[in-house]
Amino acid sequence: MVLLVGFVRLLELDGSIWIKVMGGATLAVGAIGGYLLLKWLVTIPAQVFVEAEQLVVHFKSRPKTLLIPFIEVAHFKYKSLRDREEFVFKLENGRNIKISSNKLFGPIGDFIGLVQAVENAANKYRQQNPLVLKRSCSFFERPASTVLLGVATIVLLMVFGKLLLGGNASAGSLIGAIGAYISYLGPWLAAADRRKQATS
Repeated sequence: MVLLVGFVRLLELDGSIWIKVMGGATLAVGAIGGYLLLKWLVTIPAQVFVEAEQLVVHFKSRPKTLLIPFIEVAHFKYKSLRDREEFVFKLENGRNIKISSNKLFGPIGDFIGLVQAVENAANKYRQQNPLVLKRSCSFFERPASTVLLGVATIVLLMVFGKLLLGGNASAGSLIGAIGAYISYLGPWLAAADRRKQATS
């Protein structure tokens, strides 16, 4: 009788180990499959040309060309976050058009060159049409981002001080706080030049 209970437990143990291994394998296959599906659904390779009065977007997988006339753009902004670069154009009719790239989904080409070309063309175009194509500041170009960085610095120092003084903070919470701080600091530093231009 005791031998049978041990055997049943052993089978349950083997079954749960096998289920855990299969669950991990299923999760990995699901994550990779989800990434590939997302990449297929979201990415549309394109070339963007900046002309004197419009942007022209030629899609490689579609015969249709997207034209974004500057006269229809109320304002635009550029955002840069870690692996992602993005332009958001808000049209006069309220519609948003986004041109973005993400290094996770493949090479992005010269997006910084595109940013400079768009801003140069926008500045020239605004000289004749000052009511359209205004540049909006992204979050990291606003003074609020610096205030939030100050608050984050204080919180990080408090967690570090609590850990040094033997409080209830753990090394894991310090590592998490440092990770979050660096994740915020990167885009904040990347926007430093644009932040200076916005305030001057």
